Amino acid sequence: MITGKDSISLEVLDSFQQKMKLQEVADQFNLSLDQVKRLKRFFNHLVWIKEHVGEQSANQFAELGLKSLVLSRYVNKAAINGLLEILPLISADTKRDELLEYVRLYEAKQERVQSFRSAYEDYLAESEKRLVELNKQLRTLTRERNKIMAQYKFRKKYSKEISDLLLFYLAVLPDCYALRHRLHDGFKTRLRKLGVIEMNDEYVWEVKKLDLFVEEMERRLEKGYIYKYKGYENERYWAVYQHTQQEEFIEQEFKETKQKIKEIKMKQKANENKWKQALKQPFQTYEEASLGSDQLSAQEILTHRNMQNDTMKWLYSKGYVVCTEVTLPNGKRADVVGYKENHIVIVEVKASRSDYRRDKKWREYLPYCHEFYFYLGFVKSDYAVDSDANNCEANVLFQWINEIKLFNETPSPVIGECLDESVDEMKQIVARALSKRALVGW
Repeated sequence: MITGKDSISLEVLDSFQQKMKLQEVADQFNLSLDQVKRLKRFFNHLVWIKEHVGEQSANQFAELGLKSLVLSRYVNKAAINGLLEILPLISADTKRDELLEYVRLYEAKQERVQSFRSAYEDYLAESEKRLVELNKQLRTLTRERNKIMAQYKFRKKYSKEISDLLLFYLAVLPDCYALRHRLHDGFKTRLRKLGVIEMNDEYVWEVKKLDLFVEEMERRLEKGYIYKYKGYENERYWAVYQHTQQEEFIEQEFKETKQKIKEIKMKQKANENKWKQALKQPFQTYEEASLGSDQLSAQEILTHRNMQNDTMKWLYSKGYVVCTEVTLPNGKRADVVGYKENHIVIVEVKASRSDYRRDKKWREYLPYCHEFYFYLGFVKSDYAVDSDANNCEANVLFQWINEIKLFNETPSPVIGECLDESVDEMKQIVARALSKRALVGW
């Protein structure tokens, strides 16, 4: 049988190195032209992968033999990411059906990523358009603000703290400095007695002695006596506000526009990170999301995962090496598998009664364990007999307060049928599953 790894296949691959024509190869090795073409395609893939990916990846690809042609669509620069994601997951024992499943999962991921990408690009285009508008507005406001701030150059000779207070309290009117905000009554009385401030005929508090005003502010600041009041409701300050209304409007618009730009950029960065995370996400994650949306509610998915974690902790506390979502030799996937020395336990988690009733495959787990359990989320007490749990032939676990307990009513539970030769295989499968989880996230 021509597999790509048998002796004849290896000789054929060597003949391709010698630049022999396809028909000559077919005649020399008594193969059909179709067989030779498949081997030639396999050979070309190996050469390309070695050149563009690396020798290790080429060796992994070679281990699959002609099964690897399932991955042909990824042997090109445009689709190489598919190859890079799938190759770390395969071995010489990987079956063709498993390869097809990897391809299906990767393509499902690509569809979801593409959908995310479209939404991300639409948002990015819209947000960039908004940024252009806001930056244009900010430039206009900056010019207007600079004109206004030029009137307050006198602040530069003071400390930043005093400068900020002067900007808050003082307004520059055409012929004087004036209070724009209310001062503490005791402070205002002192300034008035010192001749620092004086009310004019328009009910405006003029600042007559700026340096002395600053000295008094510094003195109070040292004692922690400065208070900020906004007094536009008062007639005296309203007279000033009529002069500074546009000034304050521009300042407020300037600050709000800067904040809007900052928020958009932060949101852009957050979405960019989500996009990068979506690209890095293992494709199994997308499959789990898809399966979950088809069969389980969001609450059931959350409950199922929490129950898996509870089961892992329960087995771990008993000294077991534990892993979730383990693919068995027969292709079935067990929720939780644990082993301790040569003893293997499999637990299937059922968050809802309907999910439990749908399960018709549990007996197919028995050849790979010594103990099998259902962990039922809908059973709350062994005193309240549950018909489904009571009629189950397998061991049944349930949660009692913060512990996992065995359901007492289970009659003559079925024991696993794991043979000695299957133990080492299962331990290797769990170890590989844990390694893969550490490597690619699932």
